[in-house]
Amino acid sequence: MGNRRFSRYLSVPCLLVCVLPIGAVAQDDQTFSVISSEGHSYTVTCNDNGFVLTSDYPTARLIENGVKSFVIKGVETIFLGKSCDASSESFGAGSWGAANGGFAIAFDRKRIAFPRQAPHCVVDGAMADVFAYDCPL
Repeated sequence: MGNRRFSRYLSVPCLLVCVLPIGAVAQDDQTFSVISSEGHSYTVTCNDNGFVLTSDYPTARLIENGVKSFVIKGVETIFLGKSCDASSESFGAGSWGAANGGFAIAFDRKRIAFPRQAPHCVVDGAMADVFAYDCPL
């Protein structure tokens, strides 16, 4: 009986602490956070060319190329352009797109998804989201 009462009181704070931070978190008008389906968190900033995703923590990426495979370690930066182009030191050139279910970046040998999130910027005091760029998945 005592354990059931304890778990009932624990479930509400855990719901607030464990579930709410998963989505995009606004930091200021031009910076916010997203979390990839791989569990990596990125800070997203806006510039004239689109979005810049910078990993909050160093990542280790295995770049597979047969016997010439190698690992890139460090803070990862991914550029998402207004013309649906993407660029990364780890994966090279690619493309990106968005739909109601989130957005994703596709490179030749890698796909990075961001479910239930959408990059956005504040332009002239109004929210401008990814759908203005017409980059479908």
